[in-house]
Amino acid sequence: MPKLIFYGLILMLSFNPTRATARVQCSCPKVTADGEGNTSCSTSESGGRCTIDFNLFGPEDEQRAADLLSKYGKTKLTLPNLALNADQSLQELSSKGLKELLDAILIYMTVAAGEQSLRCPKSVPVEALGEVVIAVRGDALANRIAKAFGEDARKWSATLSDEETRKLGTGQLAFTVDRATISPGCIEFTTAGGLWLMFKTAWSPARIVPGCGSPAK
Repeated sequence: MPKLIFYGLILMLSFNPTRATARVQCSCPKVTADGEGNTSCSTSESGGRCTIDFNLFGPEDEQRAADLLSKYGKTKLTLPNLALNADQSLQELSSKGLKELLDAILIYMTVAAGEQSLRCPKSVPVEALGEVVIAVRGDALANRIAKAFGEDARKWSATLSDEETRKLGTGQLAFTVDRATISPGCIEFTTAGGLWLMFKTAWSPARIVPGCGSPAK
């Protein structure tokens, strides 16, 4: 469960350089830092710091994220199956209720921010997580997120090689609404106060770019 915490530096990690579709790129939008692995990632930026966490996320990481979201979102969340990695858990939840799927995505989005807040408490405006909860569960995003992380999106994305994805262009798959950028298997969200969060699955076509892809103009 490698955790990467950066402050104004570049670090490139390659866990599996032999598979063209295994690499997942994850970066922050402003702090110069890049991570690369072969699993899904949770990423956050605030207070001049960037935290990138590739899973398997530990049970304590997911519980910490859930506790922060519950406290500042003033709500209860259902934890995903802690015995599964994020991709497996989402595959299991895609056939269940919308709330459980959205709760899991909220938690995975917040894993890196929770880790950063543990190490550098003043660098993360954790109270802004309430805004994230409201937005993800709101009418403008909820069904779009469920579709982006659902079984159909996963199966379709799994058919694309990196080269096919480059030809297609990740910008053709991404869209922005209500401070969020969403593409299959990937979501970014920026709060009004500047806390930026991202969760990206290993199967997302956006694996070949640092974020979720810039929507085509």
